[in-house]
Amino acid sequence: MFGLPLSARNAKNRPFASGVAMAVALACGTVVAVTGVATPAYAKSKKKDDGKPDYGKAFVEAYQAANELVEGKQGAEMEPARAELPKVIASVTNDDERSAAGQLILNVGIGLQDKELQRQGIIMQLESGKLDPARIPQFSYFAGSLSWEADNFQDAVTYFNKAIEAGYTGDNIELLLLESYVGLGQPTAGLDRIAALVKQRGTGVSEDTIRRALQIVYEGGMKDRIADWCATLVRYYPNAQAWNTASNVILDSYELSSQEGLNLYRLMRRTDALLTARDYVEYISAADARRMANEVLPVANEGIAKGVLEPGDVFVEEALEVAGSRVESDRAEAGALGDEARASDKPVTARAAADNFFAIGDYASAEEMYQLALDKGDTDIGRIKMRMAIAQTEQDKWDEAKANFEAVTDANAPVAKMWLAYVDVETGAVAQPAPAPAEAPAAE
Repeated sequence: MFGLPLSARNAKNRPFASGVAMAVALACGTVVAVTGVATPAYAKSKKKDDGKPDYGKAFVEAYQAANELVEGKQGAEMEPARAELPKVIASVTNDDERSAAGQLILNVGIGLQDKELQRQGIIMQLESGKLDPARIPQFSYFAGSLSWEADNFQDAVTYFNKAIEAGYTGDNIELLLLESYVGLGQPTAGLDRIAALVKQRGTGVSEDTIRRALQIVYEGGMKDRIADWCATLVRYYPNAQAWNTASNVILDSYELSSQEGLNLYRLMRRTDALLTARDYVEYISAADARRMANEVLPVANEGIAKGVLEPGDVFVEEALEVAGSRVESDRAEAGALGDEARASDKPVTARAAADNFFAIGDYASAEEMYQLALDKGDTDIGRIKMRMAIAQTEQDKWDEAKANFEAVTDANAPVAKMWLAYVDVETGAVAQPAPAPAEAPAAE
């Protein structure tokens, strides 16, 4: 719905760890045997501070037995080595041995195309602390990806986070991390983690990841989070489709009145996000040709020009007829309505005058009338501040508009958050920080 992505796990149009075996093989190179380097005699007499690997006798014997079944072999020829690997693992007593065992297991896993062996070998090398630091980001990603494919979401969360902390940014890793949290049954923790990464990395977090986060909160009915994620999507990816998606999610998730919704349709028009007949019809209905003819008429004509609305449609014909019959009189009466509002004690008179000024495009007068409505005690403060702020954006009064949008806390708040995102985009206030390590929360 609304162009949101399917779950990566459900879609799986591409295996996220595809090509991992080949990539690991290229990154790791040929496994380094310990034979001839760490003989039992050497292991006994070696000093621990001489910088050389510390291999014990039991490990060397187990390793050599397995390695003899690997050297010079390819593919399925390595199968006999599989049975020796548990003995190698059981003989590990220190990090040097753990690193060498991990390389061997990885090599066998690559040869046999066994992803679980590959995963085990990679993790052992990471845990050894002996891996070349330059390889830690990529190997952590591989460990997370293989764990994800194996539905081992606990390890996936752990190693995707380690990869991110180490500076890994490729392969849509944030999306995989989010899916891993979901797989663990911890969507809230995943959303919090992605929100922190968006704050740090900006567009370094993919649009797909943000759309997936939005899908999670939307399908989960998390109303306290939906508007924030809608705003996040358009703040960092302010394309027409994103604006359309986020706006329709807002409309579908909150019980907005026609007047509250109208303010969102105005934003959709500003961002070229009116893409369907439904978008235009609902905008026209909310504006109401009897009240804002000078706004309805250009919107209807725009929809027709785009080929989205049919000029012969009964609804469209009626809107054009009513709006067309009122545009001139509404313009002619605007000044008198303004004078009446100034003289009246009733805030509703100022509000009506403001709406008419807004419709005819006199935004300075509209701003004045909205302020007048507040001064005269209009109690619909959220609606008035919203429209005054929109009128201010039309005049490029960005600071004033932002302050008014931020002051909206009632039912208009979800729409105000979208307008705040728009203000940030238009004023260049959307920070795009360089990728940086971020401390990750441990999975529960």
